[in-house]
Amino acid sequence: MRVAREGRSDVAEMLIDHGAKPNFKGKDGAAALTIAAEHGNVGVTLVLLAKGADVNIRNDHGSTALMYAAEYGHLSLVEALLKAGADVKARDRDGETSLMIAQRRGYAVIAQALTNGGATE
Repeated sequence: MRVAREGRSDVAEMLIDHGAKPNFKGKDGAAALTIAAEHGNVGVTLVLLAKGADVNIRNDHGSTALMYAAEYGHLSLVEALLKAGADVKARDRDGETSLMIAQRRGYAVIAQALTNGGATE
């Protein structure tokens, strides 16, 4: 999780190559992919996806990496996740989608990217 948070894509790749699971979840239910997305770490996100992480993995709150990228204004990460097949219609436990989150936060460019990726609400 620390590697995902700190953006150490080289270390993430090495760990996975030596047996770490790309869909790893910590004791708090956070997935490595959602942590990387929350912190805007495109490199770690791409390594996790290339090594088999589920682009739509959810943490214990029902949030996906796309939702975190939208929440924290990481446009390049939103674009990378969309390209990898992230579900723009997924809803968290509160019923919010990535588009709703981006709109609530005032990220018009991210909302447009999500809309272009098929989001309708």
